[in-house]
Amino acid sequence: MGAVMLVFVAIPFLFYLSHKYARSARARCHPHDLLLINAVRAAGVISKERDGWRTAPFVRNAHGALEALAVRAQLSLALKGRVDAVDFGLRRELRLEAQRVAASIRSLKPTISTASGPESVDRVLQSLINGIEAIAKIDRQALLDGAPPLPSGVSRLRAAAARMLPGAVLIGASFLVPLIPAISADGHVASTVRWTLLITGVTWIVSASSEATGRVGDVLGKAMPFK
Repeated sequence: MGAVMLVFVAIPFLFYLSHKYARSARARCHPHDLLLINAVRAAGVISKERDGWRTAPFVRNAHGALEALAVRAQLSLALKGRVDAVDFGLRRELRLEAQRVAASIRSLKPTISTASGPESVDRVLQSLINGIEAIAKIDRQALLDGAPPLPSGVSRLRAAAARMLPGAVLIGASFLVPLIPAISADGHVASTVRWTLLITGVTWIVSASSEATGRVGDVLGKAMPFK
């Protein structure tokens, strides 16, 4: 009986209290607070592993910390909870500014990848320290100073189309498989080819990564042998 109470009453109640406390804490905090925590965490990760700048694990960890910070900046600096839901103009302006700051954070990744010594890492750390100071002061303009302008809407659409085009071609090709006599004559082969093209195309569109697509293709090739 005690175990049943623990599983069905005590644990769900603890989850409820935790969720309620988290929501209450977020309501009392400024959006910059969580961003500040993430910025300090990113700087800590990179500083701690600074001497390993030559190694691939350092690069992966640093990139992960920067990406997590960029995502948090994009969420926190949009200030959704501090703007009327119907004020679409202001919401869009703040969202675009948040995207600019996120892009500025992501622009530090190449410096990590191409580091020629600890000094390269120090430049990234200095940028993060400057950002931490601006976040702590709630100085939005300081965060925006030097942030790259966002590409135009047309440019973003073109870039998105270019990323998705190979995947769309593969998906389209999957529907043309039955029209190829040499393949459609064998139902098993036709099904294998069609599903391989379809799943690979969807993976390309979702991930926009040829590396991920290649891995999926390898897995499908082993799972569904072409016979």
